Formats: sequence, structure tokens, C-alpha cells
Amino acid sequence: MRIEFGKHVSVSYKLTGWEAPENPETEVEIEEIEETKPEKPFQFIFGVGQLIAGFEKNIEGMEEGGSFDFTLSPAEAYGEYKEEEVHHVSIPMKELKQGGFPMQLCKVGSELPLQNQNGEIMQSEIIEVKQDEVICKIDFNAPLAGMTLRFEGKVLEVRDATEEDKKEYMKQMTGEVSCHCGGGCHGGDCNNCEGGCHGEGGCHGEGGCHGEGEGHCHGEGHCHKH
Repeated sequence: MRIEFGKHVSVSYKLTGWEAPENPETEVEIEEIEETKPEKPFQFIFGVGQLIAGFEKNIEGMEEGGSFDFTLSPAEAYGEYKEEEVHHVSIPMKELKQGGFPMQLCKVGSELPLQNQNGEIMQSEIIEVKQDEVICKIDFNAPLAGMTLRFEGKVLEVRDATEEDKKEYMKQMTGEVSCHCGGGCHGGDCNNCEGGCHGEGGCHGEGGCHGEGEGHCHGEGHCHKH
């Protein structure tokens, strides 16, 4: 059976990636990003939007047992890194205290959960601590934006998708189930896998605090930017 639209597919893979160095003469630094475990492969329904297009294009038509090894440019993967997608938010120190944020964690490099106008929670990074406020950075770029990616792996199984498979997929699309990926989800719809999710949208959605502004805490350290 070949990989085609609507088929349930299981693959194992190793994912490495690198960014183009500023100096063309500098050797690239290859980063090991994810690797699935044999007992918990990456599983998905092909052609329904769970994968980046570049990944689908390179495995379409493959059969069970086939091996793959391909490289995707940033344009084929998660796009170029855009500085305009990085935003700074000012959070008054008194709001952090009132919201219950552990003040011992109020230091450069710590993560601070923020809440936008829609009630969605996103992670920001504290980049500056002042006497009466902290400055946080929110990066709306996909985690692998700007990286060239290499996928090396094997197709373990190709079969017809069951009704249970389809129901699970719909739960993922509607957010009824959370991410189960041990390696983290990179801008994608979540799948039950240790190696990570390679989709578009989903886990790192588009909502959030865009632009400058002041935040206000509404309990548990979750700050709402105006």
C-alpha cells in the first residue's frame, strides 16, 4: 500500500537542522532536533494538513519499508525567521506580585506566561528586569523558522485510516486533546508521538500580544496585555 491521501502512516525518523551562518565562510552548526523511538513512531493521516507541505511531498507514494532522506530549505519548511514577529511587552512589577508569580523566578531568561485578549496563554521570556517592571519578549516565529531541515527515516506502516483515527484527528484539530509529543510541537497539529509534530498552525497558533504595551495580571501570574 502506498502513501496517499487519507492513509494512516507511521514513520520513524531523525531530524537535524541548521541556520545559515552570517559569514558564508563559517562552517554551519548542525543541531540534532528530534528522533523518534522505535516503539513510538510518528503517526498521522496523510494529506489532511497535519504535515508541512515539504515533508508530504517527499514521502508521497512511498510504500511500507521504504527509507527516506531529504532536506528542506526554510521556505519549504517553516519559513524564514522574521524580526518583525518578535515583540516586547512591559509588565508592571506590582501586577506580577498581585498575580502570584514566584518573584524568585523574576530574572532574565525566565519564562513568564501571558494571557491575550482572547484568554489564550502564551509563553514569553523575561529579557530585562527593572525596579518597577519587567520587559518580556514574545516570539511569534515558528520554533524552527529560518532553519534548513534534514529528515532521515523509514516508513513503518501504511494502512487505511480507521474511524477511530479520524476521530482522534478531529480532536487534535479542534484542540480537544493536548500535545502528546515528547520532542515538542513545532507549529503543528498534535499527534501521539515522541518525536514531535510537523504541522502548520496548531500548537504555536497565531493569537497573542503583538506590539508594545503594558500587561496586567489576572491571577496565577497570567498577564493580559492592553
